[in-house]
Amino acid sequence: AVIGADLWNEPSTMVTWGDGTANDWKKAAESTGNAILTVNPDWLVFIAGVTYNSWSGSYHRGVLDNPIVLNVPNKLVYTIHEYTMDTLSQPWFTSPFFPATLRPVWDNNFGFILRNKISPILVAGFGANFKYASDEVWFPRWMNYTNGEYTQDGVSDLTPGQFGMSWVYWALNPGGSIGGILNNDWTTVDSRKMKYLKRNMAPMFSAFNTLPSATPAIVPTGRPSILRPTLTPTSASPTVAPTQPV
Repeated sequence: AVIGADLWNEPSTMVTWGDGTANDWKKAAESTGNAILTVNPDWLVFIAGVTYNSWSGSYHRGVLDNPIVLNVPNKLVYTIHEYTMDTLSQPWFTSPFFPATLRPVWDNNFGFILRNKISPILVAGFGANFKYASDEVWFPRWMNYTNGEYTQDGVSDLTPGQFGMSWVYWALNPGGSIGGILNNDWTTVDSRKMKYLKRNMAPMFSAFNTLPSATPAIVPTGRPSILRPTLTPTSASPTVAPTQPV
């Protein structure tokens, strides 16, 4: 079933937000979203942000003063992407204060949308390939953040009845800069990734959680569990040539 339309995957660095110019992505997104809802008012409209101090299309700071307004209520979903050094070197990964640099970036770029109950968020793509020690540090913190643990105290900050971010993992198939859930044999599952993903997967996918090691599936019930990451020292990571997930 088709549930909605993602208007633009990873808007370029050329677009702006709400300034009325020819490159105003916010204006274009509203116009396109409302045109879609005129034809099918039941669809969701997925709208990315701009690209500034963020992964492509994941900067939503403009929403604070100039949010998207659609003609049909409760159909707007903001989208983001989140990756690691496997995809591109980012200053918050190479900072000597890492991993304390992660949550301020997430809070500033998009986290406030959920915290202020402005709109749902879909993580339209995220992943890591464990090329760097920082990936193992990033992964549990990111999964906890999507579940509403904003203060790293081991407790979800979501209010009763509130959900965290919905997400889709990039990608199922192997290959590219961050690999996939499937190993290169296209048959077995990458247990390193599933270790962090399985307790956050929708119940309907619980059968996919069974790993070759016969680890029992964990089906989320009620509030999601919070992963407790282990701090491990990381050395400075080399710069990775800019690439986009393929």
